[in-house]
Amino acid sequence: MQPTGREPQSAAEPQHAGRGRWLRFARSWPFRYVIVPFLVTRLVLTVVGWLALQSFQNLPASPTTWEIKQDGEVRPVTPNRTVGVLSVEVYPLVNMWSRWDAGWYHSIAEYGYHFSPGKQSNTAFFPLYPMLMRVAHLMVPGTTDLSWFIAGMIVSHAALLTALFYLVLLVRIDFDQATATRTALYVLVFPTTVFLSAVYSESLFMAATAAAFYYARKNRWLVAGICAGAATLTRSPGILLGLPLLLEYLQQRNYRWRDIRPNVLALGLMPLCLAGLMLYFYWRFGNLLATRDAQLAWGHGWGSLTWPWKPFIRFFEHAFVTNDMINVGFGALALSLTVFAAMKLRLSYGVYAVSCYLFVTAWGSLDSIPRYMLAIFPAFIGLALLGRNRGFDRAYLIAASGLGAFFMIRFTLWRWVA
Repeated sequence: MQPTGREPQSAAEPQHAGRGRWLRFARSWPFRYVIVPFLVTRLVLTVVGWLALQSFQNLPASPTTWEIKQDGEVRPVTPNRTVGVLSVEVYPLVNMWSRWDAGWYHSIAEYGYHFSPGKQSNTAFFPLYPMLMRVAHLMVPGTTDLSWFIAGMIVSHAALLTALFYLVLLVRIDFDQATATRTALYVLVFPTTVFLSAVYSESLFMAATAAAFYYARKNRWLVAGICAGAATLTRSPGILLGLPLLLEYLQQRNYRWRDIRPNVLALGLMPLCLAGLMLYFYWRFGNLLATRDAQLAWGHGWGSLTWPWKPFIRFFEHAFVTNDMINVGFGALALSLTVFAAMKLRLSYGVYAVSCYLFVTAWGSLDSIPRYMLAIFPAFIGLALLGRNRGFDRAYLIAASGLGAFFMIRFTLWRWVA
């Protein structure tokens, strides 16, 4: 046999190659600074939620609470004498993430929109998250309510990983790797991080917003416009992206009008997405403003707009209660971080942070400000900059983790969080 000039390949070589690829991935920043902290924090929250169900199983639930039962369907919490008591052994790992607004997203994903004038309706919620739930549901066996909530959990966790990835990439444009990874960690341990894994749209909105700014910074305006349009179809603050992204576009061109190119039209995808949703509601229900009218049933809407400082004044005018004190504390924290971000970060980031803060505090109430803060991603960059101080970093991690566990317990037990 003539020599071929090639040594026979050892069977161990593919194994060594695979092991080498795994080691390289294990040393990479996405694995070390995104995936590992993601897995650890989600595991801790899950353990906290499970322990809450086990430890407080006899704590009565409110009359309107529901849960996934043994047959996989949603029904009211089982009455125990005169009160409802949460189940502790029936799908706890799904039930603990499926509270409050999760039911509305499930109703849209499985049954579509419905609108009842003057009543709470699911048209108050934007469509992209439940649409993705429908896509994820194709991968989940079964047709019960359980399968829909599992689909929601898949969407939320995938979106959270995506959000962390883009946040790190975005921060790395202006700052060092340590600041970028600290931003992701601070998001993961933020006190209301429970909503980033629950069947809520917060993680998807954060992912779409961070991606929009990242691609804008990279001068890829079509992709940035698509991501901004996705944010607009996820939560109402998405409409705020137009001005800061336009300012980013102009800043990259030193505000020279002659340098504007047709790619700026990509930013028009945001109003087009919103207009498309409104036209759909007009076609279905004969009401262009079905979203606004449904939100009025919760006491939110353009009719309840007020100056953003009014909720703080109302707090001091009435007796202090625990929930109000928590909300005012988070409102003050959001204001401080918004001002800090506006001073330290790019103009587009600062404008987005300020407009988002004004938007979420202008409805006459601070009831959900601990959750709404998750939309202000520049605030987390500001926290990461402050975290360069070791004392601040340790204090934040300890305080945020403790509050995060406290809010996870409340959320699991159907107590109001935000």
